[in-house]
Amino acid sequence: MTDFEKMRKQSLERLKLLRPIDDIFFRCIFKDNIPLTELVLRIILEKDDISVISAKTQSDLANLYGKSAMLDAVAIDSTGKTFNIEVQKQSEGAVPKRARYNNSLLDIHSLRSGGEHNDLPETYVIFLTEKDVIGANLPIYHIERCILETNKLFGDESHIIYVNGENKSNTELGKLMQDFTSADYNNMHYEMLANEVRFLKDNERGASKMCDIMEIAIKEARKEAEEMAYEAERAKKAAERAAEKANKAKEAAERNAEKAKETIKENKRLTIKKLLAKNNMSYEEIAEVVSCTVEEVEEIANSRTE
Repeated sequence: MTDFEKMRKQSLERLKLLRPIDDIFFRCIFKDNIPLTELVLRIILEKDDISVISAKTQSDLANLYGKSAMLDAVAIDSTGKTFNIEVQKQSEGAVPKRARYNNSLLDIHSLRSGGEHNDLPETYVIFLTEKDVIGANLPIYHIERCILETNKLFGDESHIIYVNGENKSNTELGKLMQDFTSADYNNMHYEMLANEVRFLKDNERGASKMCDIMEIAIKEARKEAEEMAYEAERAKKAAERAAEKANKAKEAAERNAEKAKETIKENKRLTIKKLLAKNNMSYEEIAEVVSCTVEEVEEIANSRTE
C-alpha cells in the first residue's frame, strides 16, 4: 500500500467519526449552503421568517491594525442582519472576549468608508459549543448589553448567543444539537442536515472531496507543527546561548569582584605601611583612618620588622 493509499484510508476512517460540530466538517457541510444555514438560524433564533441571502464559510476577516480571524460561517439575511456562526468543541475557543472580537470584526467589515454609524447592521455572534460553556445548565444563553442603572437594553443591536451542545432535549433546539453532536446521519432529526452528512460520508464524490480537504488540513497541521517545533528549537538554543552568556558574565563578575577585593586589600595594606612609616600615629588611630582592625595594623607592622 502506497503512502497516498494509507493516507486516504486513514482519512476515510476519520471521516466516519466526524460530526457537524467538528470544525472542518461544519465548514464543508455549510459551505455556500443557504437553505441549511437558514434552517439553523431559524431554530436558534426561533424566527421562521429569516431569509438568508448569503452564506460563506471560512470567512477571512482581515484587520490591518491587529489580529485577523477566520470565521467558521458568516451569513446575511434579506434585512441586512449579519450572523457569525462558530462551532467549538473546546471551551477555550468560546471565551467571552472571542465573541467580542468577532463582533468587532463584523462591524469593521460592515461599515463602508464614509458610512454613518447608524448604517451598521444588526449582528449576531453565535457559538455552538459541545460543552455548557456558561455553566448554568440552560439550553441557550442570550448575551446583551444593558444599562445597569436602569436595567434596560442598550439597544446597539449587537447580540451574542451561546448554544449548549449538552442540551439533548426533545425540543427543536435540542434535536438540532443532537444532530450536531452525532456522527451517524441515520439518527439525525433534520433531513436537510442528514442529507449533507450522507453525501460527504457515503457518496463517492462527496467523500473524495472531504478526504482531499482533510488531507490538506493534516498536511497544513503537520507543517504548522514542524514550524512550531523549529521555532521552539530556535528559542531553546537562544535561551541556552543566553544562559551561557549569563553564566560567563556571572563568572566574570565574580572574578572582577575578587580582583576588586584584592585591590582594596592591597591598597589598604599600602596605606597602613605609609602611615606606619611616618611614626606619628598610634595603631588605634591608623585602624580608625583605614577602617580596619588594630590586629591588622599590628600584623603589617610586625611584617615590616621581620
